Amino acid sequence: MQHPKSKQTRDESMPDVLAGQFFHSTKETGAVEWQGYVIGSPQPGWYLVQLFEWLCGEPNLRRLVRFESMEHWLFYESAETMRFSYDYGTAREGGPHRPQTTLWDKKRPKMTHNGKYTSPK
Repeated sequence: MQHPKSKQTRDESMPDVLAGQFFHSTKETGAVEWQGYVIGSPQPGWYLVQLFEWLCGEPNLRRLVRFESMEHWLFYESAETMRFSYDYGTAREGGPHRPQTTLWDKKRPKMTHNGKYTSPK
């Protein structure tokens, strides 16, 4: 007899806790790869995500990703929290998920502690 918690599919009565979350996806190396928003789960084991452009932050394209591939992603409750993490938090330059400075890092405005942006140097 199979244990009830060993089901491979998500319990349909369980709310989709990832829907509505913002994220930074990570490569196998741990480096940040994408930024985006989880739209929802069209079927168990899959999520539809909206990706955002790195330069302007506008929605770009949507992708279906397997739940298993999201294990090491960084999730956030808001776009502001995601941006703050990229500038100062876990996903910051020099942090574990972004060890190298890129041209984009040098040119993009930075968010200050009061939510305003500084001009690039």
